[in-house]
Amino acid sequence: MKKYAGVISVVMTLVMAVLVMLPASASAADYAQTANEAAKRAMEYHKDNLSYLFDEDYDGADAVTADMEHVLAAYAAGVYGTEGYEYLSVQPDLASITEDSYSREYAKGIIISIINGDTDSVEQFADALCLRQDDSGSFKTAGTADIMDDAWALISLQAAKLYGYEAEYDAAAAIDAIIEQKKADGGYNNYGDDGVVDVTATVLMALSFFETDTADAERESCISFIHSKLGSNGLFEYFGADSSCAQAYTIIGLIMAGEDVTSDTWTTEGVNIVDALLTFQDENGGFWSDSASMSGTGWFTAPDDYSTRQCVMALGAVANAEELYAAVSGRTETSEDASQEGESGSSAPSDTESTSQSEDSKAASQTDSSSVVNPSTGQGNELYWVIGIAAVAVVLVAATVIITVINNKKKNK
Repeated sequence: MKKYAGVISVVMTLVMAVLVMLPASASAADYAQTANEAAKRAMEYHKDNLSYLFDEDYDGADAVTADMEHVLAAYAAGVYGTEGYEYLSVQPDLASITEDSYSREYAKGIIISIINGDTDSVEQFADALCLRQDDSGSFKTAGTADIMDDAWALISLQAAKLYGYEAEYDAAAAIDAIIEQKKADGGYNNYGDDGVVDVTATVLMALSFFETDTADAERESCISFIHSKLGSNGLFEYFGADSSCAQAYTIIGLIMAGEDVTSDTWTTEGVNIVDALLTFQDENGGFWSDSASMSGTGWFTAPDDYSTRQCVMALGAVANAEELYAAVSGRTETSEDASQEGESGSSAPSDTESTSQSEDSKAASQTDSSSVVNPSTGQGNELYWVIGIAAVAVVLVAATVIITVINNKKKNK
């Protein structure tokens, strides 16, 4: 307990300060009970209808291996490690990450290890991730910069810091490397020339840990871009349509940046973006991927694994909005600011080596959609629907419950 006394004190101070100065998430907090109940219903649906996909003896094309998002969803709903949900437990393996693996594989290991209470693994994954940062500030995979690797590196390393382990890396350079990848329209994306809300929200999450002129300005730019994509009925435009996953990711990013996601700012036609997210929940508890699927004209025939787990994570953010914002906001000074003030920054070195990493779950089979038959669960072969967001599937929403996890761990130490 003594080891974390200082961190706990700082976090509690931030909570009190934010409650007095910034009622950013006050309205969202009123949704806590609704969000918690919706999350539990969704996870019950997942257990009753989708758990067979995780069975090691199941060899269907739609088989699923539990990963970070499953862990986070289960934790957000309060069922992680409980009876019936053992299929969602994960023990990350550092040795499985190769030099061709995405850098975010290390980040996933950090977050899962925090939830598992495995301090040694948190340190090992964090140190290995830092070795991926090169002189440009980017956490590259096989020599190539990737916006998800860079954003997720910041999120996970700052989470490790809040957990009690401060790895050595150059945060200021990492922020600059992220901004270098910005699209001309003001958003972020791994593909093409145009930004999208969910990837931009991931960058927003990463920047929310820092209070610097650069981070502050880019946060505002991200929020402006996201707001420009807010369409009718509280739904964000996503590749010309809507998406429950994109809606979920964006809500998390906005909450971490201190936005009141239930305010008039984030409301259109009388519907705020949280209520809009809840419209994707089926009466059976699961979440649909999009409006088209809900109406019977889309790809999915039932609420699916991707949508359900990611929406549950967003509900976790809504239920813990004040704590999430208070814990991350302005927590870190970069080395750039420290040099301006003649002080030491909280993040360190610039001399780092490149190492390697593991392949993201986005590398799925390229089966022709015409040959795929959707099972009654709606799981099916999701590649063609997911292709635009596959690169962010494991990163965007994890920060939803990271802070809650950390604070709970500290309370129990």
